[in-house]
Amino acid sequence: LSEVGTPLVKKMYNDAYLKLVEKQPALWGYFYDRYDHKKLSTAKEKLKSAFAKINSRAFTRKLEEDQPDLIIATHFYPAEIALRLRAKGKLRSKLHVVITDFQPHSFWVLEGTDHYYVADDETKHNLASRGVPSNIITVTGIPCDPKFAVKRDRRELCGKLGLDPSKFTVLLASGGMGVGPIEEIYRSILDLGARVPHLMVVCGRNEKLKASLDKVTVPAGVKAKV
Repeated sequence: LSEVGTPLVKKMYNDAYLKLVEKQPALWGYFYDRYDHKKLSTAKEKLKSAFAKINSRAFTRKLEEDQPDLIIATHFYPAEIALRLRAKGKLRSKLHVVITDFQPHSFWVLEGTDHYYVADDETKHNLASRGVPSNIITVTGIPCDPKFAVKRDRRELCGKLGLDPSKFTVLLASGGMGVGPIEEIYRSILDLGARVPHLMVVCGRNEKLKASLDKVTVPAGVKAKV
């Protein structure tokens, strides 16, 4: 999204979102549920449209100039912008949307989208129940880097990480942004002691989280890698 809008958009969609999820998850849950399955009022739609117009001028100009044959969006915000331009006759591009959530929020339901790609059959059913024609929904799974599909030798990898391949290992992954109650989960697993002899944690780009986990005392008989 930093490539789509202004610094304000990046701040709101990245920093503010992360802080809300981490510090006030109940509040985030309230807003998530509040606007799911419900249409925004006309006034709110106009405000939302004005916000998008002001904060995506460079992206809008780029689309109008390039007129790509096909736009593939992995977030509803740029998809909305493309559809608004097309409705005004300023864009001729086809729009395909890749939903990167297992349970799509109503914000993903964008009238005029030419095709959707979803995680599984349940996601397809959910989307269809919201009025999206089934014939424009294809189940593909959530896209990921091809390197995750490469088979690796367990012993070789454990050797590089200093782990015993014969011992039970838990991987705690919190995504690229490292959000959520990761430290709480980390401490809970460590409390199990030697029953979980190997514990690895992925902090993503969250350096603060890594620094905090590095300070946690690891019990005897447990090897933890953060």
